[in-house]
This record gives sequence, structure tokens and C-alpha cells, in this order.
Amino acid sequence: MCALLLAGLLSVVTAAAAGPGTPGLLYLAGFETAGSPSFVLGDLQGQGGWGVHSGQAEVVPSGFGGGVQSLRARGADVELGMAYSANVVWVDFIVAGEGSDLQPMLPGGSASAVLVLSSQRGVLALDGDGDGNGVFLAATKQGGGIGNAPRRVSLRIDYLDQRYDLWVDGFLRLAGLGFKDRAISSLGSFRWLSGNLGSMDDFSVSLLGLDRDGDSDGLSDLGEVKLHATRPDQADTDQDGVSDGSEVHGGSDPLSPGEGWRITLQVIDGSHHRIGFPTVSGRNYFLESRSSFLPPHVWLKVLGLTPSGGDGNPGFFTLPNGIDPVFYRVISEP
Repeated sequence: MCALLLAGLLSVVTAAAAGPGTPGLLYLAGFETAGSPSFVLGDLQGQGGWGVHSGQAEVVPSGFGGGVQSLRARGADVELGMAYSANVVWVDFIVAGEGSDLQPMLPGGSASAVLVLSSQRGVLALDGDGDGNGVFLAATKQGGGIGNAPRRVSLRIDYLDQRYDLWVDGFLRLAGLGFKDRAISSLGSFRWLSGNLGSMDDFSVSLLGLDRDGDSDGLSDLGEVKLHATRPDQADTDQDGVSDGSEVHGGSDPLSPGEGWRITLQVIDGSHHRIGFPTVSGRNYFLESRSSFLPPHVWLKVLGLTPSGGDGNPGFFTLPNGIDPVFYRVISEP
């Protein structure tokens, strides 16, 4: 069985804080040499507050969370001791592994949240009864086994209500799950039973979540810190007049002043011109136009153009000359 559990009655140490100037981020481990805490290749034992109770766990030179290193474990029982008394805590990480095809079993010892990676049913979460028992619920659709594909797992743990919510790959999958044991009143440790072979990266504990956008820039607080390196308390981190969310969704760099998302117009020849714009992979782009900003004129999609699929490179729409005056804008979906 490959289980991830947040336990309260195991050894407790004070975890190293993340870098200064990051409000709400309590602990961050990308398992990188340049990180804080810093990790070196080899045995995990004693690095960054982590302990290895059994099996093999090591930092390896292959990252899948945005860096170049990650944690790999084989038949291991690893634990990060910590002491955080906040009423609501977020634990977020990327995990990959073979998963188990066995019936999930309750782990020994007291715990708040318990997750299992199933090769057949994907991520399972325990809906506990507070007395050490409960039922496992599937967070992914039937047949959505874990495989070896990395999954981002995010837990919102409420120690006052003794409930937790589970996000998988950025989407809320299960809410209001009960603790395995009601005696747990704060986050004391994170324990990972890796199973035969598993990997983990980009682990964090924070007060920042996926359910809040404190600066109203269109990005979740946790996503700003973990995915984009932007400030969750500043709508425009690089102060270039374009919000972080607009830059991320549009394809420009929210950390580089002057790279705000904008479209360009280029004359090709005497009969055609083109509209250029930055793109993001996975998004589709459409061109709209209007001839005036006065009523009754409105924005309308330009007919006859195939939507442009984003791939991270500049996109273009080519149009005939001769329509004057005209105003253009590019919109993206989803």
C-alpha cells in the first residue's frame, strides 16, 4: 500500500521556514541544492527535517516539479516532523508511483488525513469517523488509476472543524472529509509510505490555498507561490501595469516589467496585415473586431479565421487590408 498520512502523535520538530518575504509559506522543499532548506544528492535521512524510518529514500538528480532534483523512495517509511498550530493548513506536493492494486487498509497510529494511491482507482482519501475508522472514497473517476504519471495533491486541513478537502491537479475532488482520529488538533508531522517505488517533489506547508485569491489578480494564492513565483499579496508583482493573472493567462512573464500581454499589428504587403500575440500551451485564441467604441457597435468574432492553438510561441492572424477604421482584440479560451 502506498499511503500518505498527516499524523499527530509522531516525533515533532520545528521545520525550517521558507525564504523570507513569502507571506503565509511555512515550509517549502523542492529537494534542490539551491533551496531553503538545501538538499544534496543521496540519502534523505536528516535533510531538511526529514527522517527515514525504514526502506530507501534518496534525493535524485531528476526533478518533475520545476527543478532538477526530487525525492525517490523504495519500500520506505519517511516522515517530516513539524509543529504548526494554525487552525487551517494547506499541504501541497507532487507525487508519482506505481500505486497498489490491493484493497486499501487503514494505517496504524493516529492521523488526521489519510490518502492512498491506487493503481486501479487513482487517489483515494479516507473519510474518517474520528474513532480510527472510516471509508475510502475515490478522488478520481473510475478507471483513473495513478499509473506513474505525477499528480499534484493539495490538502486543506481544518483542525477546528476536524475536516479536510482534497484537490487533485488543481481541481477540488472531495470536500468535508472527516479525520481518522479526532484527537488530532494540529499538524505534527507528514508521513509517507512509498510502496514499492514512488517519487515526490515540490512539497510545501502553508497558510495559502487554492480557494482564495487575496489580491484579486485571477490566480490562487497557493498557485502564485508554488507555480508562478509571484506575490499573493500584490496583483502586479513586476509593477508593469498588467496583473499577474493577465500575464500568466496571456503568455507573458509576470516577473519581467514591460512584458505585459499585448498584441501587435504588422503590415505584410499592400493587401494583407497580421495581428501577433503571445500564447500559452493548451489555450485557444480568437480574434474580435469592432469599427467604433460608440453604440451600437460591439465586439464580434472575425469570421473565416481558424482559432489559433497556443503552444508557447507567438501566434498570428492574417487579414486583408481595406477595412478602416477597425479595432482588434484577441481573446483566449478556456
